[in-house]
Amino acid sequence: MQHSSPLNQRLACAHRFKLTDQQLHSHSLGIAREEFNSCSSGIAPLMTGPMVLTASPDWKALSVYSLRRWQQILPELWRLPKDNQLAKQFMVRFLGFEKHIHASEPLCFTTNLMNYARLDHDVMLLDFGQHHAEIWSDTSLSNNHKQT
Repeated sequence: MQHSSPLNQRLACAHRFKLTDQQLHSHSLGIAREEFNSCSSGIAPLMTGPMVLTASPDWKALSVYSLRRWQQILPELWRLPKDNQLAKQFMVRFLGFEKHIHASEPLCFTTNLMNYARLDHDVMLLDFGQHHAEIWSDTSLSNNHKQT
């Protein structure tokens, strides 16, 4: 189920931002969506509509999907073999961290999502177009790049 490294995928833009100590130590981190619009014009549809935030099942990062893309992914997930241990682990992680975010809400990370992705002060948003982005800590992204 492992996908290619995020650095090998078609990347529209990368945007680095910093999290404050106060943000990192709150129970839920919210970042205004407008902060990401300067990243690229292609990410605007993702950042202005409803979205789903979840843990990447393949690496220590967060995946952000437009609601439209998420609704396309779900039927594919349900077709995975339920008796396959890797498929079950994939689904548990991917669906277990699922968090729907309304268009009017900031991009909110729960403590569980922040811990899973090992978010720290330096965070990177990798923009893969108008329906998908990933959020990485600089450390996790650097470690993933070294392994590939």
